Amino acid sequence: MIDLMLDETGDIDFDGVDVSVESGASVVAQRLAMRLSIVKGAWIFDKNFGTPYYQNILGGKFSPTILNAVFLDVILTPPGVLKLFAPIEYSFDRRTRHLGMSFSVKTTTGVTLPVTIP
Repeated sequence: MIDLMLDETGDIDFDGVDVSVESGASVVAQRLAMRLSIVKGAWIFDKNFGTPYYQNILGGKFSPTILNAVFLDVILTPPGVLKLFAPIEYSFDRRTRHLGMSFSVKTTTGVTLPVTIP
């Protein structure tokens, strides 16, 4: 499968002449970043796409077990992901209330791909 690539701002990567497309490991990283950054139910074309932040993570009692289970399910969902290498490492900025994470996945092509969601 070939995907349109996004630049660092989230726009379609366009150099003025061509749109960037990719089918390698960078596509898997992009798919993961997109799924983890979109709240489940927010995307008009697929209400099941994204991460169930409101449904399972925010507003309730914090549970590392639930957090890991939710993220594991989201990480293993995109095409191209075969396996998650545990554990997921989290970084949380209390001032901005921003959660970042890093992990590695094995792709279906056999590549071990490190992924960082800042």
